Amino acid sequence: GIPPSQLDLFFDTNMEDKACQEFFRLVSLRSKGVPIQYLLQEWEFLSLPVKMKKGVFIPRRDTEVWVEAAIDRVKKEGKGRSLRILDMACGSGAIAVACAANIPSSIVYGVDICLQAIHIARKNALLNKVGDRTHFLVSDLFKEVEKQRLEKFDIMLVNPPYLSVGEWDKLSLDVKDYEPRRALVGGEEGMELIEEILTQAHRFLAEDALLFLEHSPWQSSPVRAIAQKVGTLEFKRNIPDYCGKIRATEWRVIRRQG
Repeated sequence: GIPPSQLDLFFDTNMEDKACQEFFRLVSLRSKGVPIQYLLQEWEFLSLPVKMKKGVFIPRRDTEVWVEAAIDRVKKEGKGRSLRILDMACGSGAIAVACAANIPSSIVYGVDICLQAIHIARKNALLNKVGDRTHFLVSDLFKEVEKQRLEKFDIMLVNPPYLSVGEWDKLSLDVKDYEPRRALVGGEEGMELIEEILTQAHRFLAEDALLFLEHSPWQSSPVRAIAQKVGTLEFKRNIPDYCGKIRATEWRVIRRQG
């Protein structure tokens, strides 16, 4: 119950037996591979608290890099005007909540196929006091967005499942045994959901809208090839992760002629 930044202040404090028992219970579970995020039931994303639960994808630090870059770009271009933002495959709602918290003029929608993830996302929005500007829908990609005939979005952020089956098989057990497979694996080659998203995105985005997409570094060229084939998105830039590898790309919806 003590934040890591304050741990030194309590260094000489004796722990009660009940707290000790709970601590060693958590240590035992961690030693068996249970992710610490699930044990603590809360994590941090862009300095915001995010509730976590087994069955919901754990946000990664590398995702913070491009989301922060996206928020900076949006704030610069938006200049305080009202913006509609879509977080596709939102999981815990970390990206949606970060956008709502950092862009006060925004109305943010998050969609995910997992009902449990949507429940957690709504709790995270309330936890961070942005529940009045966030809306979460259970949806298989764009299906519910289309069904509800939502107004087109100005910004779309996507952290889709993009691992191949082969990559999944090589992951450590603390990921494979505890995190949801469908939140990580994007088909046999890992590109199936990315291709579907890039193909459909322009139908739900306004003219000149921005799209930010996370993907594996090796997928950079295939992603650009798909976008070029679709012909509705203009490449703007690569966004590297902490290791300097391309972790996301930024796109702009091509202005329609006439």
